[in-house]
Amino acid sequence: MPTFHDLYYNLVGNDKLKPETVNQFNLGLLFSEELGIFEFSLHTDVFTNRVKDKIVAVPTQNLFIWSMRNLGKVDITGVEIQVDVRASLTHSAGISLNLNYTHQKALDRSLPGSPTYNQQISYVPFQTFSGLLKLSNKSWTFGYNLLYNSHRYTLGETIPVNLLPSWMVHDIAISRQIPVKGYLFRVKAEAVNLFNKSYEVIRGFPMNGRGYYITLTINH
Repeated sequence: MPTFHDLYYNLVGNDKLKPETVNQFNLGLLFSEELGIFEFSLHTDVFTNRVKDKIVAVPTQNLFIWSMRNLGKVDITGVEIQVDVRASLTHSAGISLNLNYTHQKALDRSLPGSPTYNQQISYVPFQTFSGLLKLSNKSWTFGYNLLYNSHRYTLGETIPVNLLPSWMVHDIAISRQIPVKGYLFRVKAEAVNLFNKSYEVIRGFPMNGRGYYITLTINH
């Protein structure tokens, strides 16, 4: 169903939206194993979705004014893979690795013969990948995060002028927990977009470059 935002939000909303109708088919595999200090799990999901009246956001008058609308028919096929590996290094220290990968095609099947027919719908990447490595003990935690989006197209025609390049960003963080008289202080320092990658998720709206943050959390 369309959300309240989809229907009525200022300039973006469209009160003529129809609800999506989806026929969804999934085939999943889950495997897990423990070997010594290691725990391993693999989850794979192959999917096919047939969507009628898919709700998407598209630019209308210009790049800065968007609106929600229905696409008559969209066929989505793909695969998702998730891998988790954990290891206990000591009784209080461990390491973990989480990997997620998605490959999908989301094709507009609304109007045969139109320029967008059988083309990837706008702003849907063909591939995404994320990885999180974490090393921790009772007091300290170190994390490294990677996020990747493949190229995608800003409009329905998959032509060079509509191409938005792929991007990959790296983040690192370190934190320490300090108990003090019934309170738990957590100090965290992080660097986001570590290599100062210049990229856009939406055309015309560049994302932030490298940034440094320090946060303090107190729990009682």
